[in-house]
Amino acid sequence: MRISRTATSVLVGLALAMAAFAAEPPNAGWEKVKSLVGEWEGTTDGKPYRITYKSVSNGTAIMETIEGPEAAQMVTLYHPDGATLLMTHYCSMGNQPRMRSKGLDKGTLAFAYLDARTSHPPNRCG
Repeated sequence: MRISRTATSVLVGLALAMAAFAAEPPNAGWEKVKSLVGEWEGTTDGKPYRITYKSVSNGTAIMETIEGPEAAQMVTLYHPDGATLLMTHYCSMGNQPRMRSKGLDKGTLAFAYLDARTSHPPNRCG
């Protein structure tokens, strides 16, 4: 059987593209957030809190739900954006800050403020 030069070139090109895709470093911040899936309990100032991480939207986002004795439920959604990680926090005070993380730094995932939306007058959302 004879393979043409064009077919060989296409096969080599596909192999190189697949190798480049496989060699692309994973989003370490996203992997860290995905590892939190489950229910977590703890205390802050002696008061119990429950935080739940759930994979949603066919694994394309992680939903964090925070419940405490005196606070209304709050939700944060995390999702990868290329090599970075985006989050939107839906605060019980009515604001929605968005933040971006460029990845893990010595095991810590730090986020930087992007912008925010609010459903209340600015002075109410402290």
